[in-house]
Amino acid sequence: MVGLNGQKLKYGVLLRGEQLDDADVATLQQDFGIDYEYDLRRGVSDQKGSHFDGYRQDLGMIHYNINTDKTAYYGYTRSVLKQLMEDVRDGKSIYFHCSHGADRTGTLAYLAEALLGVDYETRARDYELTSLSGRPDRTRFYHHKGTNPTSNGGEMDPTTKYLHMISFIKTNEEVEQWFYYGSGDNLEYDQQLVEDFRAAMLEGYGQ
Repeated sequence: MVGLNGQKLKYGVLLRGEQLDDADVATLQQDFGIDYEYDLRRGVSDQKGSHFDGYRQDLGMIHYNINTDKTAYYGYTRSVLKQLMEDVRDGKSIYFHCSHGADRTGTLAYLAEALLGVDYETRARDYELTSLSGRPDRTRFYHHKGTNPTSNGGEMDPTTKYLHMISFIKTNEEVEQWFYYGSGDNLEYDQQLVEDFRAAMLEGYGQ
């Protein structure tokens, strides 16, 4: 995968997938030396404890709610992305997942790749690979009018943005703006963090 200035993303630093079993953990440790597992599900307690040296548990991403209209949803997702960038900056390799490696996992990948300069078409295809997870139809859409029933019988708020990569934060610049929206007094730190993340993830960045 190619990012800013045609520089390749480093292999084996960020891996995505579904929840792990013991065989998966052994393979990841042997092949990639994973440091941290990011569990993007909410309210999940892993009775086995940490799979790797670090287990960031119950990170609180609420599926694909990445809009700034919903303060809580925005804050949850942004905090996960920021933590991921800080860990990568600090030399950690990360395996991130939700239940099936689909919506929440795809959203985090989409945002991280955008900050690394990966083009929109590649990011959209990568996200839509979640449709091949073997689960029921996972096609998402951008919903902005009225309400729509959810699978559990409830209704979505009309401002909820389901991330089908059609017209929401589409460009890399828009993703940067989305991230910096929550920086407040920490803007200078966050801007440096994005630069450090790129330096850690892109081959030859800044040279």
